[in-house]
Amino acid sequence: MSLFRSLYFSFLLICLGWLTGVCDAVVGDEHHSNRAIIRKRATFAVTGVQSGRGSNGVPPPRLELRKLRENNAQWNLYLLALNEFYYDKKPTDKTSYYQVSGIHGRPFTTWDNVAFGKGLDGGYCPHSSTLFPTWHRPYLALYEQILFDLVQTIAATFHSAEYTQAARTFRIPYWDWAADVPAGKHVLPDTISGSPFIQINVPSGSQVINNPLFRYHFKPLDPNALTDPPFNIWHYTLRYPDSQEGDAQSQNSLIVDQVDQSQDSYSQRFMNLLEAYPLYKNFSNKAWFPNSAGSYDSLESLHDQIHGLFGTNGGHMAYLEYSAFDPVFWLHHANVDRLFACWQAIHPNSYIESAKTESGTATIRSGNILDGNTPLKPFHKDAGGAFWTSSSVRDVNAMGYTYPELQGGSVASVKKALNKLYGTSSGRTIKRRSQTNRMMDSIETLSKSIRTAFRRSVPSTYEDDANDTYTEWIANLRVAQDALGSTFYIYIFLGDFKPDAACWSFDPNLVGVHTVFNSSPDLTKRHNLVVTGTIPLTKSLRRHAAEGKLNLQDEKAVKDYLKANLHWRVTNTGVTVVPRDQVFHLKVSVVSCPVKKAESNDEFPIWGEFKVHQDITDGRPGGLTYGDAV
Repeated sequence: MSLFRSLYFSFLLICLGWLTGVCDAVVGDEHHSNRAIIRKRATFAVTGVQSGRGSNGVPPPRLELRKLRENNAQWNLYLLALNEFYYDKKPTDKTSYYQVSGIHGRPFTTWDNVAFGKGLDGGYCPHSSTLFPTWHRPYLALYEQILFDLVQTIAATFHSAEYTQAARTFRIPYWDWAADVPAGKHVLPDTISGSPFIQINVPSGSQVINNPLFRYHFKPLDPNALTDPPFNIWHYTLRYPDSQEGDAQSQNSLIVDQVDQSQDSYSQRFMNLLEAYPLYKNFSNKAWFPNSAGSYDSLESLHDQIHGLFGTNGGHMAYLEYSAFDPVFWLHHANVDRLFACWQAIHPNSYIESAKTESGTATIRSGNILDGNTPLKPFHKDAGGAFWTSSSVRDVNAMGYTYPELQGGSVASVKKALNKLYGTSSGRTIKRRSQTNRMMDSIETLSKSIRTAFRRSVPSTYEDDANDTYTEWIANLRVAQDALGSTFYIYIFLGDFKPDAACWSFDPNLVGVHTVFNSSPDLTKRHNLVVTGTIPLTKSLRRHAAEGKLNLQDEKAVKDYLKANLHWRVTNTGVTVVPRDQVFHLKVSVVSCPVKKAESNDEFPIWGEFKVHQDITDGRPGGLTYGDAV
């Protein structure tokens, strides 16, 4: 009998082990449950950082990178913590920088035991999806939580009250690529692009260390995990690489110039999204919604531009599955989350709704219905296995942080702060604005840097300032996500441009560049997924009007001018020109909208109904023609 009992209990243990394995596998399937039934190992709880709150319970704000640098103690702690994050943990440790960055894509391994769905590829990150803004929120919280813990440990080695307090209120910084900067300064801080080395303070004095914002060094590089050439031979992250060889170097000076050139476009798009996109479904992601000519832009589409700019010529930021290894990814996404949080403050009643996704992930199958309760995998909110959802990440205060623009406590204060940051460079104007500021930038012989300074100081309007309304003109862009099999660029010009595509990013007649951010060529492609974006034309048209080339108050004159002078071209990441008629589903169009000016600096202008002008692009390669869907 005793032998029988032993065999019986052994059989039960085997069955229990089998059941546990089954339940673990279920966690990775695309079901809608928010909690695993049985787990073999405890999960990592992404809680955000909850310490450092003020007496009113409000958490410290995330600060702009240049503002954080003004706090010497926090700046030193931040850089030291990044270096430890990069290199003091084994790459197999789930809280190592390598593993956390790999959640976004390569090396396509599971994180925190959240299994991939059967037959699914790619990383966990949802793009062209209603989950795009919300998924990145716990992702940033995880990154912030790990850094915060490292900051606490490092601060203790200084034996300083200043460093202890700095550590307590530390939050990750963001880089604001849309705000104007003082004359003589660049939009891209030199701490990101200037040197691979940086001087900081340590407990024993001053020391020069590897600049953790400049690049990340793969130690070791595993070509079997990062399989795509040339990423399988590059030992550190590269931006705008000068070649595809193993000894390639970043061309940061070219990125500095491109960001300066693009800042106008970024600020205009930033403000357009806040003012004219009241619905989350349009604001959140770049998937095309037919018959929505006034909603072609999105948070995701604007976000794509920084990826494309840093990833020119095939750098890490250009590809979805490699981009999170570049340190600028985290500064960029913190700014994207800030734009999302500001939009939420201005439009508090609109949020995620049930929607079908055409773009899958490692845990979400294309065609699934997503909503506020869809688990944001692989991020667990507690050790018991519950996942964060879009509903549970809605409030940034609950996640342990805020942003400077939100600290006024009212919608009016948020709008005032945003108008102060972006109103001038984005072309906004208060009703009956003074005419004393008018200037022109038509002197072609000025150096590029001086021309850029003049461009930023161009007044918001050359129209009659007594008018209470003006017209916004926008180029709408629509194209298949995988039209070229990988990331690509659409350039919009107003006037003639140089024939050499390598010069286009710096051409004086360039209005803007639109990046269609994508995966590397080896992943499954879906030409049925159509995405959209915009390039605002208004501020460029005002400059041309100031030079006497057109009358902005005459719609026919504007349309005739655009017919003759609006041009678009397409290149791949290697800056090779692709014929426009070979770009799948490419449709460039022009829309206009009457806008009523704001009454005060704590209000936004009011946008009217959008009008599509097919006659401007009809019959041109890649242009919207009569009869096309809008």
